[in-house]
Amino acid sequence: MANTASQIGRNDPCPCGSGRKYKKCCMGKAARTQPRTQAAPPPNQRELVQVAADHAHAGRLDQARQLYEKVLRASPRDVNALYGLAELLGRLSRTQQAIELLRRAIGVQDRHAHLHVLLSYLLMQAGDVEGARQSARRAIKLDPTKEAGYRMLADCHHRMHQLDEAIAAAGKALSVDPDSANAEIFLASLQLQKGDLADARRRLEGVLKRDLHQDLVHRALTELGFVLDKLGEYDAAFEAFEKAGAASAGRPEAKVIDRSVSFDRVDDYKAVATKELLSKWTRETVDDGRPGPTFLVGFPRSGTTLTEQIMAAHPDVVTADEREILGATRAEMSTWFSESNVPGMLPQLDRDDIARIRSTYWKHAESIMSMSLAGKTFVDKLPLNIVDLPLINVVFPDARIIVALRDPRDVCLSCFMQRFGLNTAMINFLAWEQTAAYYAKVMDLWLHLREIVTLDFIEVRYEDTVEDFENQARRLLDFLGVPWDENVLNFHEQARKRFVSTPSFTSVSERIHRRAVGRWRNYATQVQEISETLAPFITAFGYD
Repeated sequence: MANTASQIGRNDPCPCGSGRKYKKCCMGKAARTQPRTQAAPPPNQRELVQVAADHAHAGRLDQARQLYEKVLRASPRDVNALYGLAELLGRLSRTQQAIELLRRAIGVQDRHAHLHVLLSYLLMQAGDVEGARQSARRAIKLDPTKEAGYRMLADCHHRMHQLDEAIAAAGKALSVDPDSANAEIFLASLQLQKGDLADARRRLEGVLKRDLHQDLVHRALTELGFVLDKLGEYDAAFEAFEKAGAASAGRPEAKVIDRSVSFDRVDDYKAVATKELLSKWTRETVDDGRPGPTFLVGFPRSGTTLTEQIMAAHPDVVTADEREILGATRAEMSTWFSESNVPGMLPQLDRDDIARIRSTYWKHAESIMSMSLAGKTFVDKLPLNIVDLPLINVVFPDARIIVALRDPRDVCLSCFMQRFGLNTAMINFLAWEQTAAYYAKVMDLWLHLREIVTLDFIEVRYEDTVEDFENQARRLLDFLGVPWDENVLNFHEQARKRFVSTPSFTSVSERIHRRAVGRWRNYATQVQEISETLAPFITAFGYD
């Protein structure tokens, strides 16, 4: 017998699969559209995909994922569900899984241009710029009237440091769709890089007069802030960055992110990170015949990308370019033990546990890097792995640690000015005082740890690198234990040939310069507002 509305309790899970109670989801809709005695028909696949898309748009990503997966269990070739889940996984940085789903969708229906646009974007995130360019061109060929393919092609040219070609492709995107705010903002960002500040400003101020989604407002205001900074209008620039952060904070996906998670994680690690715990395991007790990796860590925007690219120019060094290797390892660890909180696991680990974690780390590293790392000098660069140093010390007491430092005032300013993907950490950069508070929370953990870690570590100051480049490069390579190589002196030329995922990809393809040193002085009034928060770190790291 078919279910009727009366057979579903008000507090039962809604049959649409949303994860919400029936009374909070479809009950009202059923009451409006069905007689009380008539059964509400089960949602069909198309309706479920639409509900999933609505969840994703509202930031309820887990509910959206569950619905997409439900559809695909019943209809594995449903192109809309494959596309929606791929887009969602891309937002969660599960790029390879997203690419696999898109390729499945394209295998079913090759002639949908939007599938190739998304594939182009995901391939770019995976570092396959040439593959991204081919997908963008395929999208243009399938539908030359849509601007998204041209915009992705422009992004590919940009990533390949072909600025004029990028501007031409972005201009084409705007010519086929003059109302595209996306194309307008991207073209303005390219004009900013080329130095056409007046045109970029005019374009951005024009697009901001429209009724835009918060994400587009955030992007336009961020680019306008950079234009105003270049023009020396610093108070107006700071105001633009503030408004950009407020616009992003208003997005549905931002509203469901709990920023306290990032603070609690630091507190949990600090609570268990004692000298006794970190001294418990040594190189000898965990020796598995494979040396530990080198971890390049630090607060975001502290010069980690510059430091990485110097090392990456050495032929014997492999670097990770901000891949979530340790994060994938942590996620797998959480399924092994009754204690799902990783910091809480550390005192309980035995030798077999550590061997398993080390093996899991290398499994993820080689899978994500798509290469064997045996015998390689491997540098795992992800700035906020600095929070996981207690885990690293316990599992990899044979690891080397490079801690990137930069004037805390410049760090906070740069984080506040950038447009990051949102998560529990990066959401802190949407407000000025919150940026400083998160910096203080993370770097206070480092001040605690640097007195008790048993790891070999060095601190590398950004300002020292730009002032005395060759000596700092030699110091880095000595620490890694690799011989000097003249290639590192031309690291910027090597960087132009590889994909760099961070916002610094343009600056690290140039010769060393001092333009970013002391930038905070242009914003001295605003920096004064956070001076008390940053004062201990300015002193501790030698910037007073």
